[in-house]
Amino acid sequence: MPLRSRTLKFDARVCKAAENNPPFFMGEAGNGVRTLQIGLIRIGYKMPISQPPGAQTPDGIYGDETASVVRQFQQKQHLDVDGIAGHDTLYALDAMLANEIKRPDKGGGKPDDGKPDAGQPGGQPGGGAPGGGGDPDFKPGSDDPPKGGDPGAGPWRSHWPTPDMIAARAAMMHPAFQTAAIAAIGDDAARNLRHYLNISGDDLTIDFEGLVRETPSAGRKYTTLVDLMALYVETLGPGVFQFTSRRSWTGYCMQSECRNWYFAQGGHQVWIKGTARVLDNGDCFVAAEYKFRDRYNWDGGKSVTIYGVRITDEFMGELHRQGLAREYDCQGAFRRNFHWRKGYPIPPGQLGL
Repeated sequence: MPLRSRTLKFDARVCKAAENNPPFFMGEAGNGVRTLQIGLIRIGYKMPISQPPGAQTPDGIYGDETASVVRQFQQKQHLDVDGIAGHDTLYALDAMLANEIKRPDKGGGKPDDGKPDAGQPGGQPGGGAPGGGGDPDFKPGSDDPPKGGDPGAGPWRSHWPTPDMIAARAAMMHPAFQTAAIAAIGDDAARNLRHYLNISGDDLTIDFEGLVRETPSAGRKYTTLVDLMALYVETLGPGVFQFTSRRSWTGYCMQSECRNWYFAQGGHQVWIKGTARVLDNGDCFVAAEYKFRDRYNWDGGKSVTIYGVRITDEFMGELHRQGLAREYDCQGAFRRNFHWRKGYPIPPGQLGL
């Protein structure tokens, strides 16, 4: 039986853990652990070490605190108390997130009515109280989330050009190399590399919709964020509201998923913003924009040989430092319109994938 809650069901690692393939153990770190932590926080468990005051997301580390909270949850749900999040634990958590969301500090296990807690200032949507009136992933407004820093390869033109690097760049600018690059790493990756070698440093708009369509993990993240957006919109009363993600979400295109986008982007940031209209009868309409940003520089471990030129992350960084190429910002976005009724899922066809 698949997981049902919007919080858990779209995370591939959580789905595997729910089938004990393998479960979550102490010492694991990553987005799957972060999703588990979000689910526990959402039903009211406190995790001040994993998500200290001011942090917008848990740390994704299955450490002592996460294991302790899992044991608390297991004890309350009359499960084996071992601090390991596997089949029984995750399905119990999934049922609470999907159906009733009981808060441990309310004692009686009363189903949440969706109204703001008294301690939530003003009962404003997006306040982020687990089990209360608002989803911590979105907030009112239209600003983009803060841009994270990326040190990249260091200062541009901080090294003197060397003859070998000058010759390598000349080979990479040859039309035969450009043709070979498309075959070796993909059309989008070759386009990004060509822009890098042009030394302008200008921003580049990528085919973000193509990235989401062609990279399975990116498609799952898009679906997850749309689902979290719907959860937030359903906390709003009748009216028209602007909303935006509180933070950007990290994605990574693995080479095993799509060689083109692995070499084109690799790690990147995504988020959603838009305008919601909620009617008295519970109908929800959203004009949403799904957005992307990244700093073009190669991650450690990337390497490929094209037309006799061996390209690695260090080689690419040295081109930048010698002023023979230049890092730049990538951006992208696409728009979707959604319509659903509170309590029902967004029809999959509206995702446009």
